[in-house]
Amino acid sequence: MKFLYRFSLFFLVAATFFSLGIFVIKYMSVHPNSKNELQNINLENINLDNQKADSNADYQNVNANIDVKMNGQTTYLVKKVDLNTNEETEGLEDIPDKYIGFTREELEKEMNEYSLAPSLSDLEQGFVSASLESFSKEKVVIKKEYRTQETPAIDTYFFLVAEDNLVTVYMADKKTVYLCTNISMDSLPQEIQNEILDTKYIENEAELYNFLESYSS
Repeated sequence: MKFLYRFSLFFLVAATFFSLGIFVIKYMSVHPNSKNELQNINLENINLDNQKADSNADYQNVNANIDVKMNGQTTYLVKKVDLNTNEETEGLEDIPDKYIGFTREELEKEMNEYSLAPSLSDLEQGFVSASLESFSKEKVVIKKEYRTQETPAIDTYFFLVAEDNLVTVYMADKKTVYLCTNISMDSLPQEIQNEILDTKYIENEAELYNFLESYSS
């Protein structure tokens, strides 16, 4: 009796595994790519996780750059490049008070605005442009480009012309642009506006710089 019971139990277990094997074989024959599809799904999930991680890292980097600001301890280095000779000099300068607390974006904007309206000291040196070369909390590097000019002859003169509602300075030939200013025509007295509209004559460089100093904002 025990023998029959054990035999029946063995037969039942064997039949169960046999049926399960048949089912797996049939399923794999109907869905031959199921294993590959499962692997692809896993790979896609892994890629999505990696993309999310990269996005989070980029977001953190952007936030980190936004948060970086200049302070009173930041080293302020100015590079000066002579475009005629490619000679480069550099030196440490005091940070202008208004730059303290600036982010990279704010300082880049400031350099663009300075390029349009440089100081008279820079103009006298043949200033061309200013740009931000590198930025960090510890050190900022500003690059200024100049084009040195020979001492003008005594009879050198200029003309002031209105272009896009701004004052432009031309050399004596009325073809060569000497300087593009940020002086708006609207900011000038009406008499001066009329003179410039008729092409205002400037006798020499000293008179030109006197005009620029008087009307530059």
